[in-house]
Amino acid sequence: MRFLMICVLTVCATTLPAFADGVSPPGGVTIVDPVIRESSLMGQKLSVEQDSATVSSGLGVVGTTKTSFVGHSMTLMEASVEALPSSSNEETAAALATAKAQTAPLDSGVPVVSGTPIPGSTPIPGGIVLGTTDLYIDGIKLWTGTLQYANGSLSYDGGVPPTQIPYTIFVYPVGPMTLQVDAGVEFEGDVRASITPGLSYPFTDSTLDAQLSASIGAGGFIEGYANLWLIRAGVGGAVDLIDGSTGVAGHIYMNGQAPTGEGFGMVHLLSGDIYAFVDTGFFFGGWTRIWKKDFYNWAGWCYSFGATSCGIQ
Repeated sequence: MRFLMICVLTVCATTLPAFADGVSPPGGVTIVDPVIRESSLMGQKLSVEQDSATVSSGLGVVGTTKTSFVGHSMTLMEASVEALPSSSNEETAAALATAKAQTAPLDSGVPVVSGTPIPGSTPIPGGIVLGTTDLYIDGIKLWTGTLQYANGSLSYDGGVPPTQIPYTIFVYPVGPMTLQVDAGVEFEGDVRASITPGLSYPFTDSTLDAQLSASIGAGGFIEGYANLWLIRAGVGGAVDLIDGSTGVAGHIYMNGQAPTGEGFGMVHLLSGDIYAFVDTGFFFGGWTRIWKKDFYNWAGWCYSFGATSCGIQ
């Protein structure tokens, strides 16, 4: 359990400043003055600003990193950590009673988090610890990760939402119509991990369950079309470079018994299609695909292992 709490505190410490000794400011106030670092890039001023403030509950801190260059500013990272107490004194008392009944005596004043004693941790009886990190590039959120410690279990859930970044490579007006060719990339992915201890007394009877899963998808596309006011139509092609998922689960015994585990995985490579399409748009509302017909598609290659097979989508 000490290892789990160290992991939580280490992640928080690497992304966020700590409270000053004896200071517990209310939510929303600045902890320290923003730190601004300036340098020069290609003859232009580049500045990076880092600041931090308490979260709304006053029981955590949020840190933000922003950059400014040639008149444009953007957020690079936003990270927060928050320790939430239980919703009632009854829950706190129940957590303490459970911990005393199922673990070693707490007469030494060892604090309790979610009913589990955590040596050296901050006393938050019956509480949870949350941490979130968002990463941005050019205003697009490319990663969101959440770290949570609750009920004696440490878990992490992060991912890249389905994202499409198009690039216009050709535009040619023909009377009231515009001929255009776009290309771009598409990607998504996620990572999920958890560590759940099964504490027993004596300690040698304890176990540790660990799970990890990940998925990724990446590809490219190109579309050529004629654009006439609120309608556009054309042909396109797309290739999925990779689309796969994998995972592993393990069971570790503290009594010296050999660990057990199993894994699974599946990956598709180089599948794709050629298609025709029609889109409609409403001024500044973007385009919506209302029709698509595949002319040709190919499955690519698939590889799998463990309990997963290529026939399972």
